[in-house]
Amino acid sequence: MGQLYYIAVSEWNEFLRDSLTDWTVYSPVRNGKNLSFERITANNVNKIELNTYRATQPTKSFLFFFYEQITNIAKFPNVRGSVVLGLKGCDLNSLELYDKMFLEGEFAEPFYKRRRQDLLLIGCDCQEPVETCFCTELGKKPYPEDFFDINISAISNGFIVDVASERGEEFIKLKKEYFKKVVDRSILMKREAKRRATQELVENINKHFDIRAPFLDLLRKELKSGVWGEQAETCVTCGGCTQICPTCYCFLIEDLKNKKDNSVSKFRYWDGCQFTGFVRVAGGANARKKRFERLRHRYLHKFDHIHENFGFDGCTGCGRCIEVCPGKIDMRKVFSELKKAQSKNA
Repeated sequence: MGQLYYIAVSEWNEFLRDSLTDWTVYSPVRNGKNLSFERITANNVNKIELNTYRATQPTKSFLFFFYEQITNIAKFPNVRGSVVLGLKGCDLNSLELYDKMFLEGEFAEPFYKRRRQDLLLIGCDCQEPVETCFCTELGKKPYPEDFFDINISAISNGFIVDVASERGEEFIKLKKEYFKKVVDRSILMKREAKRRATQELVENINKHFDIRAPFLDLLRKELKSGVWGEQAETCVTCGGCTQICPTCYCFLIEDLKNKKDNSVSKFRYWDGCQFTGFVRVAGGANARKKRFERLRHRYLHKFDHIHENFGFDGCTGCGRCIEVCPGKIDMRKVFSELKKAQSKNA
């Protein structure tokens, strides 16, 4: 926990409007039934929604671009002075894996490193979880605990503002007089009560599913289960689950030739293990030709391979893959069915 402040809603709104002159701000805005990140201007600042649930786009959209040229980092798109506002716990928790993948080891990925250093991240407590949320079943909380520069929690006609970094302090200094240090501890008790209520909501949403992390032993024992084939029957190999997932990081690099000067540039774009040709090699051999093999691999990667390498699961329980799937494949149901199969085979 960093420095705690309280700011009234009216002053927060004024502060946010004023900040647009110095910062590029992205925040969730309602788009039909969904919330989507949009660049905030004077025209849509009143449409910002912070206290509900997570937006459609995952955090990686701002740090690991869907498609970009990677030939020359000097031409790298600068995100300095940019703010992403309204990230939920499931969004920010994904950075634990991304930081491991792209910042640690012998080489740090330069594009991700620059954006990670330059982008200011503002979290916000989730207070209205949707039917696809299951962060609590993975041992997570429905509010940010780490990886933010600032976190805001709606309470008592205002916000508790947790400033956790120097960048966070830099952001609020424009109207620092609006941010009053928290002295009355009762307001923190109210925040904790709200957080507990949200956690109970998520637990209640998932009470019909027999799931509870860790899943490593279950997956290893049920590698040959018929559940994989049954669940994959409706899969259309669209790859939506991997593209919308906040922790999927696979990519493909392609060399493209400029017809004008014959120069060659490298481009990178998101790839995904659910695509038919993901592991197809030059001779045409494919280690995972069948849909159930690709579906199973995704679960093994999230809850076995990543767990073995880093000590935590590669899923944050955001539920985006459930929402986006046209085949209505629900990760929670998959695990529930695997547990049933395990019980029958015991």
